[in-house]
Amino acid sequence: MCTTYWLWISGAAGAAPETAAVRLIATLPALWGVTLLRCTRNTATLALTPPEAFPAAAVGDTVDAALATPALRGWVRKGLAAGVPPP
Repeated sequence: MCTTYWLWISGAAGAAPETAAVRLIATLPALWGVTLLRCTRNTATLALTPPEAFPAAAVGDTVDAALATPALRGWVRKGLAAGVPPP
């Protein structure tokens, strides 16, 4: 059974969270399921579902690598939790 991870990212004031979310989705591995759940002024909340065979320990590293790309400069991971719905 695949595990869903809840991801919270934040950026600088004035940065568009919708654009950051789309860029992040485009950077993650193709077989991941991703749903944009919510955007606020400087944050985005997404649900990530990697394939079952993907190691749980590597989920955070994969997200961090995506956030380190030039297109997502200034965006950081504020939280990542398995099986916990967003607040």
